[in-house]
Amino acid sequence: MVIVFWSNKAVTNLKTIKDYIAMDSAFHARRFIQNLIKSTEKSAM
Repeated sequence: MVIVFWSNKAVTNLKTIKDYIAMDSAFHARRFIQNLIKSTEKSAM
């Protein structure tokens, strides 16, 4: 099993991306970030 460690900069960037998308849709912003995190963790395996 591989553990993905997110740097502070990466977390900050994810929040920035989420906030930008949320200007149009909070639902889609959360969904996008969740999918991005899942895809990253899946590809690390």
